[in-house]
Amino acid sequence: MNERNVISVVIAEDEYIISQDIQSTAREAGYVVAGTASDGEMALEVIGRTKPTLAILDIQMPRMDGLEAARRLRDENPIPVVIMTAYESDEFLAAAKEAGVGAYLVKPPSAASLHRAVELAVARHGDLMELRRINAQLREALQRVRTLEGILPICISCKNIRDAFGTWQPIEVYIHKHTNADFSHGCCPNCMKKLYPEYVVKDG
Repeated sequence: MNERNVISVVIAEDEYIISQDIQSTAREAGYVVAGTASDGEMALEVIGRTKPTLAILDIQMPRMDGLEAARRLRDENPIPVVIMTAYESDEFLAAAKEAGVGAYLVKPPSAASLHRAVELAVARHGDLMELRRINAQLREALQRVRTLEGILPICISCKNIRDAFGTWQPIEVYIHKHTNADFSHGCCPNCMKKLYPEYVVKDG
């Protein structure tokens, strides 16, 4: 593993012996242990300070459990999360998914199972960030479209539009400012007949 691909982890586990064992397993799997914590609140502080690639959180910890810490990370400081548990259940899996957890481990993990969980969590986190980016773009596009909803004050003569500041603007200028649309100019058949009758080809 070269330096550019090194994955650093913060491990949150309240039982000292288990924490030491997981740290050893993480190093065996090729990861750098950036920090450790014994509860969820400490984990958030250590993660904020060390900026690891990934968090490995025990589900049951004092002060703040692993799922609540995962929710806080999801909303405030998104990074891949692996949750650890002594057993799995449908309720646990549903709660972990809701909290934004990318993978889970049943304790004690082997180096191979830890590696699989880390790879899965990193991949799922990447997918989540891409989905958030696309959703943000869609919301922005929808907002631009919504700026043209409602009643627009338009001059019955010159067709200029009055904006929110009381300034009258040509309709093409107004639309260009409020959407991604641009204009090219032409002349419709009726206007051609009125303005340039000499260029209109008469039937027959």
